Amino acid sequence: MTQNHKGDEGSLSVASSSIAGSNIQIGSAGDVSITITEAGSQKPAAGDAAKEEATESISRELHARRRLLRSIPGLSDEQIDASFNIEPPLPEALKDSPTGRFTLLSGPLGSGKSDTAARWLLEQVQFSQRGTSIAWPLWINSRDVRLGLETEIVNRVGVHVLESVGVSVVVDGIDERLTNSASLVEECAIFVAKWPKSQILGTSRPDVTSSSVEIVHAEPWDEELAVTLIRKVSGVDNIHPSTWPAHVQDIIRRPLFALLMGSAKLSNTSIPHTTTALLDLCVTQALSQRTKDWETSAPILRRLAVRLINEDRPIRLIELGGEELRASLLKTHLISFEGNSIKFSLPVFEQWFAAQSLLMDEVPLSATIQDLGMFARWRYALAFAINSGSEQQASGILKALARWNAGAAGWLVKESVASSFGNHEGQAELPSWREVGNSIHEASSAWSTALGKSAPLAFPVDAGQSVEKDLTLGVAVGEDGHTISYAWERRCRIDSRVAHLSNFPKSETSIFPYSFTRISGDHNWAWDWTRRCASENLSKTFSRWIHLNCPAGGTVEKEYIWSTTCTIMGGSRISAESFESSAILSKVKKMKADLKKSVGSVENFAFDIGGNRVTRLDLALLCEYIDTRGVDRLDPLWPKSDVARPKDGCVWNFYSPERLTELVSAVYGGALKAYQEISGSLFSNFGYSLGYASIMPATLTGKVFISSEQRLHPVLAYRFLPNPNVDLAHSSVDVTLAEDSDELPRWGDSGHRKQLDRYFLDNPDRSAFPTYSWHQTAFDVWGTRPATKIALTWLWSDLSALGWLPRSRPHDVLNSRH
Repeated sequence: MTQNHKGDEGSLSVASSSIAGSNIQIGSAGDVSITITEAGSQKPAAGDAAKEEATESISRELHARRRLLRSIPGLSDEQIDASFNIEPPLPEALKDSPTGRFTLLSGPLGSGKSDTAARWLLEQVQFSQRGTSIAWPLWINSRDVRLGLETEIVNRVGVHVLESVGVSVVVDGIDERLTNSASLVEECAIFVAKWPKSQILGTSRPDVTSSSVEIVHAEPWDEELAVTLIRKVSGVDNIHPSTWPAHVQDIIRRPLFALLMGSAKLSNTSIPHTTTALLDLCVTQALSQRTKDWETSAPILRRLAVRLINEDRPIRLIELGGEELRASLLKTHLISFEGNSIKFSLPVFEQWFAAQSLLMDEVPLSATIQDLGMFARWRYALAFAINSGSEQQASGILKALARWNAGAAGWLVKESVASSFGNHEGQAELPSWREVGNSIHEASSAWSTALGKSAPLAFPVDAGQSVEKDLTLGVAVGEDGHTISYAWERRCRIDSRVAHLSNFPKSETSIFPYSFTRISGDHNWAWDWTRRCASENLSKTFSRWIHLNCPAGGTVEKEYIWSTTCTIMGGSRISAESFESSAILSKVKKMKADLKKSVGSVENFAFDIGGNRVTRLDLALLCEYIDTRGVDRLDPLWPKSDVARPKDGCVWNFYSPERLTELVSAVYGGALKAYQEISGSLFSNFGYSLGYASIMPATLTGKVFISSEQRLHPVLAYRFLPNPNVDLAHSSVDVTLAEDSDELPRWGDSGHRKQLDRYFLDNPDRSAFPTYSWHQTAFDVWGTRPATKIALTWLWSDLSALGWLPRSRPHDVLNSRH
């Protein structure tokens, strides 16, 4: 069917074809514009004729989508056509796509994930046309999945297609789903498990998925290929990236930015030195050169972006002004239509315009951080705002976020400055020492306030102190403009926030040693550099003194006391008996007397007992615990072994299956309590940005499997089921013994996923950084502080996702005994 529409710009020819429940319209009026419209829910028959028609239709749709993805403002039809001749082969991991598999194509902003997915699905279409594959090809935008992925697919193709031939599906933009991206990942895995004739390829930015998913990384293009694309698109041969900043040389290896750079060269503008500058140029070209009506179009697009984020629903053109806007907006190449609904052609444009609304005070910052649910909608736009805005605007946003939620603020800096939105040039010189010092002090002050009770683990402050009120920073900038030397000193000794390092007292009383580091004065450098410094310090001190900050009488304190007791009394880690309090106190007294006799009174002396370190403070706290509680003896916290002489000496063989299951249940129950003690005290300012905190109180449910081969380590498979009543005070454990490995709970259980979906829907303030975790582990429950150790591994995972700890976790987060 062909229709002709007359407008101010001439004739617009639109060809439309039915594609398994949708229509795609491709128009041309000097440039190509694409409109995709819903055409009802009619389901195709599974016969050969219907299959052939559907594959031909979706082939046209996919070519149109690929063209839309490359329709960068400023590029002509011929230049877009030329770009298709320059692209790398599909990743090897996508060439072999067996049915029954879900694969996630993961990569940063602009890495060409959607285009690669479209090429993959086109290949599946070709397989189908050649008869080497029978699966039905389908493309789904993640935001269109409102009633569940399986329901969406069934509505499009019908159950009979899934039963008879299956589907090859692309689920595009999983990270663009404003809520519960992790849930959609699980739905994909569950779908292919239920319908093994089908296969799914999802696309997403990094860090929104479970480690259980098979991930294929969208690798950067070879630099020579990227430069060839820029030259081909721009028509300029005299392009030499070696003269560009290193960051630009790196970013153009992502195809979106290669096309943007080609557009920039085409317009004879200077080379943009940041990713944000490239996007700024793209939008400026779209609205000033194409529509010549910035004042009219830009406000409309800003309103559209804000409404799409806030309302998370299709916005109809009539809500923005009516049909008279269609032609002019289409020519920007920034938007597309689905029926009468309007959206941006690329998610980055939506986020960019929403960021402009923030920076222009059309949307108050407070509206974007009403709760973590709203922050989840706005976080990528906030990331753009931090990079697009001035230093003053960025600092204002980050200080407000730090006061509001430490986890959200850390994630935003990690994402906006250090990751895919990176605005670094890598060559900018630092300003004066005074500006450098003020920037570091300001950011450090905000971070230490954000961290709250955990600030002493990351900054040189004592409990109850702050960088803002109690520390002076001494700093000097090297002659090269890229190195600094710095030290911290107590404010009482130097009455100013910042001083030149040469004016610092030359003594050993500085509370932080002189340090030397190389950095660049890029946009927002101080916020990211101070976060990374804090992260490094936190990783070194993560478990230090945790027992001093958790509630008295809790699991963390009890394990610490028992650990110290077993170390000095020589108790077995698996079969220790109770210790009389009098015997413990006598032992401590003797240790102190022997120390005084041999080396005198040394305040910071530590005993090395069997490779375990015990300080005088440990001994003092142990004695205080016994005295204040008036206990006659200290008992083991966890069930002890019940097999005296096993055939094999592996530690787990000292337990009967029933006792081992009892031990695992008790320790993991203690870990739930320990996690809540630590997260609720030291990391209380993070709130529900901590993934595991967001699903507690919960029931940890799982199975222990013990192999008949005694040397094989027993396995625990478990998951968390959040309690719908979030006001409950405690979590619980339901761990039982599995007779066979087939009884172990499997990742992707639909009941588990639906329960979590409902939970996050009912509690949007907990949905920003949700965890859909499923674990299968060769558990370690035999140490003297096993519950604390497990809790710390959960917490490490939470904090690393937010940028407050490195991704690589030490094997023992307790770094020995404690």
